[in-house]
Formats: sequence, C-alpha cells, structure tokens
Amino acid sequence: SRLTNDVGAVRQAVTRVLIDLLMHGFSLLGSIALMVLLNWRLSIVIFVTIPTVMLISRQLGVKIRVLSRSVQDRLAETTAVAEEALTGIRVVKAFARESYETTRYTNATEDLFNTARKRVVVTAVFSSIIGMLFLFAMVTIFWFGGIEVLEGRLTTGDLVAFIFYAFNI
Repeated sequence: SRLTNDVGAVRQAVTRVLIDLLMHGFSLLGSIALMVLLNWRLSIVIFVTIPTVMLISRQLGVKIRVLSRSVQDRLAETTAVAEEALTGIRVVKAFARESYETTRYTNATEDLFNTARKRVVVTAVFSSIIGMLFLFAMVTIFWFGGIEVLEGRLTTGDLVAFIFYAFNI
C-alpha cells in the first residue's frame, strides 16, 4: 500500500506538478512585469500581499506536509492490519479472534479517517485565508485603481488589464 501510494504521489509530482510549476512560474513573472509597466503604484498592493501569502503558505504548508505523511502512514497501517488478518484467517478463526481483528481494523480506519479529516480542515483553512487575502487585495486594487483612473494616471482599459494580471497571479 505504501509503495503503491507513494509511487503514485511521486509520479504526479514529477509529471503534472513540475509542468504546472514551470507554466505558472512564467505566467507569474510575465504578469508582474506587465503590472509594473501599467502602474507601479498599484503594483505595490500585490507586492505587499505576496509576501504575506508566502509566509502563511510556509507555516501551514509544513503542517499540511506532516499531516499528509501521517495519512500515508495510517493508510499503510490500515492495509497491513487487513492483510495480516486475512492471511492469518485460519489462526484468527481457530482462536475465535474475529471480533478482536474487526476492532483492530476499525481502530486503524478511524485513525486514518481522523488524520485525513485534520488534513482537510487545515487545507480548507489555508485556502480560505489565502482567498481572503487575495480578495482584500482585489478590493484595494479596485479602490486605488479607481482613484488612479479619476486622477488620469491610468486608463479604464489599463485598470481592466491590471485586474486581469492580478487575477492571473
């Protein structure tokens, strides 16, 4: 179980995640460059938001990584308990240990479920915090961008383009 699940995770990281990282990295750099060219004052809003997001990502990322590893460990333990009981079914039946093995498997699956639930909660909190930070940044961009348009330092079209690049980030 551990070998199969870990190999699947590594395969996904090497293929999909690596390609996404390169693609999004170039998109990020291009968007930042175009935003600075459009209006450097408005770009400061994004430059303040990004370090905050990175700090939170680092903090919660460690916790998510630990919980993900724990989920993999619990999954391996659950599979091992089932495999042990099934391969030794004759011994289990001979000593009337069916209820013991059932309880053991139930406890292992409950541990797996609880750990997976913790990971989901932390991931949901992380996503919510990041979403709120970017929502705050977008409201600030709309507000400050409107002032820039009214002052004549930015056209409406440039503000729309800036917002597009900000969403791209």
